[in-house]
Amino acid sequence: MTSRLDKQIERLSELSAQADSKRTELRALLDLTREQTRPANLAKEAGNHLLDKGLDIVAKGRATARANPLMAIGAAMAAGAVLSRKPLFKLSKAAYDAVRHYIEELSCDQSVGDSSEGKENG
Repeated sequence: MTSRLDKQIERLSELSAQADSKRTELRALLDLTREQTRPANLAKEAGNHLLDKGLDIVAKGRATARANPLMAIGAAMAAGAVLSRKPLFKLSKAAYDAVRHYIEELSCDQSVGDSSEGKENG
């Protein structure tokens, strides 16, 4: 009977050691999960993911540009026009105003010249 009791005690001791081991593994896993789900770490991971995606897009764009250089030039020009629309609008408005002012000055000079010619003829 003691041998049977000794075997049960030994088995219980083994099970207790296994439970302690599993408990330690679970705590380590919980600590790791807690660390990974901290907002700062989540933000860092999301930033890294976005950076990776951006670099992939740039690499694909380079490959496309090498394969189709004319299309790449057209896309770059379109993007440049979109990005510089405000400065281009200001520039075109300034040019329009300058031409309009020049035409007004010419018409004023002609009308002054016409009135002085009328006085000379009369």
